[in-house]
Amino acid sequence: AGLYMFVTSERIVVVLGADGDFMQMKWCDDDDNTVWTPADTNSANIRRLQEGSRLMAGTRLAQGVNVVWSDTALYLMQYTGTNTVYSTRVVASNAGLIGPSAFVVVDGMVFYMSPTTFHIYSGQLTNIPRWEEVRPIFADIDPSQRFKITCHYNPSFREIWWNYPSVGQSEPDKYVAVNVDTWDWTIGTLSRTAFGLRNLGGLYTIFGVTSDGI
Repeated sequence: AGLYMFVTSERIVVVLGADGDFMQMKWCDDDDNTVWTPADTNSANIRRLQEGSRLMAGTRLAQGVNVVWSDTALYLMQYTGTNTVYSTRVVASNAGLIGPSAFVVVDGMVFYMSPTTFHIYSGQLTNIPRWEEVRPIFADIDPSQRFKITCHYNPSFREIWWNYPSVGQSEPDKYVAVNVDTWDWTIGTLSRTAFGLRNLGGLYTIFGVTSDGI
């Protein structure tokens, strides 16, 4: 059991917050999700990361390259090809993830919202350009509900959207969006709790779901 899971390009399942320890990660044997006990004959392993109070999420970026977030830090997780399989190191402190779904990978880069700013990681960590234009939205996020923030990419318009619960709301009711070509920002009101993308012959349809399932 864990808080979050993802699959690497090596077809290894990684679980964050494993076995009730919010900072522990573990992964299974190569291409075998039934073997989780580390041994000299397999690739499974267990590791406890240090910066933060809980691991939030992780994702693969490229072949052999993954990132993992705690609530306070960004970690790089790289395939080593040795029996330990992955190395982990802190890329940046004070650059954690605000909620488990507050990120998206676009063009081989990960865009995400931290508790205080918006970031891009593509081998180095930077702020998303012109994010200061929407700085006031951080004061509008309900602190007890921020784990419900969702993020999605609209390829038709090259926009990344974050939907967040404003102060006093129990579900996401507002959004902030950025165009990844012009870095123009948009804010507005939209009550959606999750999004999905469907490609129909090269035409993309975005599905947004309300809190009552519509």
